Amino acid sequence: MFYYLQKINGSASGLTGSNFNSIGDVLGLILNVMIGVGISLSIIFIGFSGIRVITSLADPKKYATAMKSFYYSLLGLLLTFAVLLIRIILLNIVGIGGDLQNATPTF
Repeated sequence: MFYYLQKINGSASGLTGSNFNSIGDVLGLILNVMIGVGISLSIIFIGFSGIRVITSLADPKKYATAMKSFYYSLLGLLLTFAVLLIRIILLNIVGIGGDLQNATPTF
């Protein structure tokens, strides 16, 4: 797997030219990206849902639909923060997954 990652980076001679030294680095990067995307999308959908709530105050069906989408967006944000909290607990308090802690690549 690291061979293909290095091939993308331009060097396939070994792990020395790669920013990823272990599978933990790759998984940590994927987890960090997924948490960031989840938080960003949740905030965007909360904003869109708020606009839908404001514009649909006259129609009760549209208002109920807008409130449902708002609640689901808020639930997505809370679940993403729960994943972040579990990651912090597992890495810092329990001390497992040492490679996952600072999985930020340098380009």
